[in-house]
Amino acid sequence: MKGAQLVNKARESKKLRKLKIEKVPFIYADDKKLISSTRIRLGEIDRWGRVFVQLKLTGKPIDKTLRISLKKPLGKLLSGDSQNLKKIIPKLKEAITAIHPTMIITVGDEVTKLCNEASIEVQLAIIDYKVGRIKTYNSLSDLAFKSNFARGPLTKAVVTVRNPAGNITKSSVEAIKKALSSYIRKANRSIILVTGEEDLTALPAILLAPLGSLVLYGQPREGVVAIEVTEEKKQEIIRLISRS
Repeated sequence: MKGAQLVNKARESKKLRKLKIEKVPFIYADDKKLISSTRIRLGEIDRWGRVFVQLKLTGKPIDKTLRISLKKPLGKLLSGDSQNLKKIIPKLKEAITAIHPTMIITVGDEVTKLCNEASIEVQLAIIDYKVGRIKTYNSLSDLAFKSNFARGPLTKAVVTVRNPAGNITKSSVEAIKKALSSYIRKANRSIILVTGEEDLTALPAILLAPLGSLVLYGQPREGVVAIEVTEEKKQEIIRLISRS
C-alpha cells in the first residue's frame, strides 16, 4: 500500500491520473502462516497452502499398494551395469549439468558411495549401511565420505533416526526437514543414518526438498533414479499417498 501511494503521489506531481489501488488480502496456509512464493520454493508448502510436513505420511506401515507403486521409478532411470554402478557416472553428471540442481539428496548407500567416489557434491545423504536389506557397510569411510564433507568432524554431520522397514517415522521426516533447513539457512551438509530401512524416506525427501533439487536413489538391478523436484512431482507424490 505504501508503495502504491508513493506511485500515485509521483503521478499527481506530474499531473497524471492517479491509479486505482486494489488491496489484496493475505492468504494463509494450513499452518496459519502466510502463503508466499518463497515458502513454495523452499519446499515448505504448495501453492494451495498444504504443509508437506503435516501430510499423513507417518505413524503407520506404508500401504502395500503404495509400496508396489514405488517399485516403478519415480523419475528418470539412469540404467547401467548393476554390478558396476560406476559406468552410470557419465549419465549422472550429464543429468546434474542439465538440471543444475539447488541441492543434491541421495537415498541409499550405493548411490551415496557412487556420488562420493565421483566427487559429486551431495548436500544430504540418507543411508542405513545396507544393500538389499543386507548389512554391507560399517562406516562412513566405507561409503567414501571425505573428512571435508562437513564443517568440523565428520561425525558432527550425522543424525541417527529409527525407521523400521515398510514405515516412514515422524522422527525420520523431522530429521530430513531439519537437515534441509540447515543447508538452506547455513549451508550445512548432513548425513542421516537410519536404523532400520531408508528406502521409503525418498518420499518425504522429495516433498520437503526445495524446488529445483535433485533426489537420487538406487533402482535394484537396474541403475539409479534421478528425480528433479518440481511442483508437479510433489503433487504426484501427494496423489500416491492419498490413494494409500
